[in-house]
Amino acid sequence: MSEAETPSGLNPCVGWAHVVGSSPNDGPVLRNALSPHVLVACRADADYRNMYHMFARGGLARRPDAPCFGSRLRPDGSVGPFEWQTYAQVSARIDAVAAALWKLQLVPTAAQGLRFLGLYCKNSPEWMLAAEACYKTGVVVVPMYDTLGAEVVSYIQGQTQMASVVCSAAELPNLVRSCPFKHVIAYGEVSRELRAQCAHAGFQLHLLAELEEKGRASRQLLHQLQEPSTGDIALLCYTSGTTGDPKGAMLSHGNVISATGNVSFPYAPGKFLLNEDVQEVHLSYLPLAHIFETVVMNLMLSLGGAVGFYQGDTLKIIEDLAALRPTVFVSVPRLYNRIYDKVVGGAKDKGAIAAALFSRALATKLANFDADGTLTHALWDKLVFSKVAAQLGLDRCHTMITGSAPLSDAVKDFMRVAFSVNMVEGYGMTESAAAGTLCNPLDLTKGHVGAPVASIEIKLQDVPEMGYVSAAVPPRGEICMRGPSVFKGYFMLDDKTAETIDTQGWLHTGDIGEWTAGGTLKVIDRKKNIFKLAQGEYVAAEKIEGVVMRVPLVAQCFVYGDSLQSYLVGVVVPEPEEAIKWAAAKGVVVPSLAALLAQPSHAAMLATDIQAQMAAACKVAKLQGFEVVKKVALEAEAWSTENNLLTPTFKLKRNEAKKKYIGQIDAMYAEGLPPTSRL
Repeated sequence: MSEAETPSGLNPCVGWAHVVGSSPNDGPVLRNALSPHVLVACRADADYRNMYHMFARGGLARRPDAPCFGSRLRPDGSVGPFEWQTYAQVSARIDAVAAALWKLQLVPTAAQGLRFLGLYCKNSPEWMLAAEACYKTGVVVVPMYDTLGAEVVSYIQGQTQMASVVCSAAELPNLVRSCPFKHVIAYGEVSRELRAQCAHAGFQLHLLAELEEKGRASRQLLHQLQEPSTGDIALLCYTSGTTGDPKGAMLSHGNVISATGNVSFPYAPGKFLLNEDVQEVHLSYLPLAHIFETVVMNLMLSLGGAVGFYQGDTLKIIEDLAALRPTVFVSVPRLYNRIYDKVVGGAKDKGAIAAALFSRALATKLANFDADGTLTHALWDKLVFSKVAAQLGLDRCHTMITGSAPLSDAVKDFMRVAFSVNMVEGYGMTESAAAGTLCNPLDLTKGHVGAPVASIEIKLQDVPEMGYVSAAVPPRGEICMRGPSVFKGYFMLDDKTAETIDTQGWLHTGDIGEWTAGGTLKVIDRKKNIFKLAQGEYVAAEKIEGVVMRVPLVAQCFVYGDSLQSYLVGVVVPEPEEAIKWAAAKGVVVPSLAALLAQPSHAAMLATDIQAQMAAACKVAKLQGFEVVKKVALEAEAWSTENNLLTPTFKLKRNEAKKKYIGQIDAMYAEGLPPTSRL
């Protein structure tokens, strides 16, 4: 279908996006309005054929003597000021590590004829040294969260058959207890006692410093190795196993290069998010095991940015910010919400006059921003907000980026005016190398995640069983993406790949989207984890969980439905402080949530009130009657990675939750509903 024949009421050029075609049951295909005729595979002025080139032909060529990697963490675990290594120094270390990996045969050919190296630690310069050594020599990086349990690590090793893993001294005890690898490369201070334990654990321990020394003497070996190309696999990112074993997403060098090119692409003629003329500074704290931070890291290295690594404790991020004073801040909603609470709460704590001054300053700046996008105010910035920014280490910051989960418009606007920054939200996934959509700083509209980035085109495919059709106004359907950022498939799982990428190359995200009149995307629902109730109605559990999580008494929620039953049940972890307040209002004094739930009569009353509040929230959200959870069971222990109910990215492991709570689920269904509650 031609652009002129495009249905759905969207014009060929709809503000921030451009319609390039359409097909039945799919609606319009949209691309970035600044690049409607070609999907960008690499920044126009660069010749990057692999990810190492972004470092070598980017930052190293631009600023060889400028700071590259900085760390506050000392080998003995103490914390001090940031200490830096230049791009030239880092380059020499990369070569030494790469030569040692090959010279000592630590990256032998493994599954599918590939060579792998596992990274099992927190973000650090050492992580990136090993990663860049792999990118340079065609070894596939297998990033693993340092919180992964032995079972998952063993599964990943078993599927890849990789021989070696890099870790810090902090992760070594985990590997001593259970290690599927033949070689462990460690950095940091490894005590004599721990070395002795490693000697009896069945693997060979290599200290990274010693490897570098051996590699420096063998650097000529690197000239004999063939460089990888854009189509070669660079990363095997194991996605969160919410419904089973994790899947290894194969991301090529070209996938990541194209994803970084999106931020290097102008958001308006001559306007860029990041500055190439002055060195940018970035705090690396989001896990490098996640593709979002990997893309940001490689972007910074391509620009010649300075990357400071956090000290390893997410509760001390604000300390690290104050020590580094980054110019760019990339984070997730949880931390932005923490900053918002800290600033607003701090203003209130200073007394009535200070709180009133802060409120007036904030209201003025928000009104100006809503009127014309103005971010600065000479008076209020000098009196109030410059001091706030300096205290948090954000006084040099000009751009903030958020993703991975929705961030409220109120918090986004607060960050914009409080710190006078561009705040942009994006949408993507591991399988698209974090690329998808990105808000344009010039777009002042709210409630969406932006237009397609330059490396991705997007369409919405009909999901008739959920009532979403692309021919409607506005168009709605499953978000499907295609372009050079889309991954190559799941490692050794052809069936799962075929379920995710169709024959035309479209990546099916499982998310439900809606186009706005301006060509930006709203994420409104989930297609995945839907099931059918006995009466034939389809239910999206994650959508309902997202609604009921807004209830003050609810900290965590697992919604469950059975195809032989006509209604939903749920397991709820109450918010401890709110639950204790609820008890006090009932005249019950308890020291903890566990103590409250240990009293059956009180637990039953609390469950009833929580269910009622959840039902009210569903009504406000205009959910259907069959989408309302009718019965809940309560749990005192919060779900976490430690008790195997959350993935490292804090997603609920639905299969594990079902196994754990099947007794309570069966009991709720066996008890049935009172007559007034039946559908």
